[in-house]
Amino acid sequence: MPSPDEDEWRHSRVAELDLSHFPPAEQPSPESDAERAASLPVIGAIGEFATLAVTYDGYLVRREGEISGLTITDLSQAAQSTDLDRAGPDVFAELNTAHAPSPLLIEAAAGAVIEKPVVLIHWTGQEGRSTFPRTVVRAGQASQLTVVEVWLSDDVQALVVPRTELDADRDAILRHVVLSDLGPRVWQISSSTARSGQGGSVISGTVALGGEYARFRIDADLLEEGGEAQLIAAYFGDGDQTHDFRTLQDHTGKRTTSNLVFKGAVTGTSRSVYSGLIRVNPGASATSAFLTNRNLVLSADATAYSVPNLEIVNENDLRSCGHAATSGPIDADQVFYLESRGVPTEVARRLIILGFFDDVLSRFPVDGLRTIARDRVAAKLLTTAGVA
Repeated sequence: MPSPDEDEWRHSRVAELDLSHFPPAEQPSPESDAERAASLPVIGAIGEFATLAVTYDGYLVRREGEISGLTITDLSQAAQSTDLDRAGPDVFAELNTAHAPSPLLIEAAAGAVIEKPVVLIHWTGQEGRSTFPRTVVRAGQASQLTVVEVWLSDDVQALVVPRTELDADRDAILRHVVLSDLGPRVWQISSSTARSGQGGSVISGTVALGGEYARFRIDADLLEEGGEAQLIAAYFGDGDQTHDFRTLQDHTGKRTTSNLVFKGAVTGTSRSVYSGLIRVNPGASATSAFLTNRNLVLSADATAYSVPNLEIVNENDLRSCGHAATSGPIDADQVFYLESRGVPTEVARRLIILGFFDDVLSRFPVDGLRTIARDRVAAKLLTTAGVA
């Protein structure tokens, strides 16, 4: 198990976790859970989809929709598979490999343009259990694919350990969006790795709103010439929540590009942690990379840590590299500007916060998910002391 003494886990709550309290979830009842999966309101809110899969405590319970050029495979039913052989970035990713009951492989054929998103809903419902959603996405050469993952739960005490692998082949465009809105007693420790081939593009977006402790490790490996990665995230903590993000933009190929924009807010006694690294390896000439993390601290007892890093290893031929980070309260001048035009103070504060998040949410590639995220942020503002 990792320790908060390690840089990668600094400010985390991993020392509080006892895995013996969370044995793997049991296989759910197919009839009752399939019926429940069919009625999840978030499915309709996302809108039209190419295909849909629902897992309950990690087990696949519903699947519908087929489209030419797109396949979804439950790897637990495959005779053999090498798609799960890659080593994970930490012990939790390895636990996922060992325990995932229904790993899903999503593949877009070379040249396929899948206009509507693939939607995956991961539901956690068993008290005192751990669940291991696993998703592997492959976008074939010159294909276009969008995948939406939604993590939801009952009000249970549970541990959710998702692992996602994204691969964009040469000249492919792969978009992946996550909405994490787990219950207030759920711990989540997730990892996501995105890799781009020559001229490939990966867009990875995350909205983090739920969970008691929610940790996201997001790695972008730009392996070949002309690869591109865009990483975006919005997170909002209240009560005693902790949202913990660790990112790596790892440049190996020539003329690769990465851009990260993460925005979050904390109120109550909640905490956010962001630690990000841009690494430019030898030979990654003409790299362009940037990292931006902005945080609003909305109460005296809330805390936002932000630690951006830049590491350039024996490579001087760069286009541009840099990082920026801020943490602070709402700009008093902005509040005054709205007040001077007749807007009540608390309404002005809400408008500023919504605008702060909308700058990020507008970049998400799925209209339905943007609407869900905006509505959830607005609902949190209405119930947050000192903001509403």
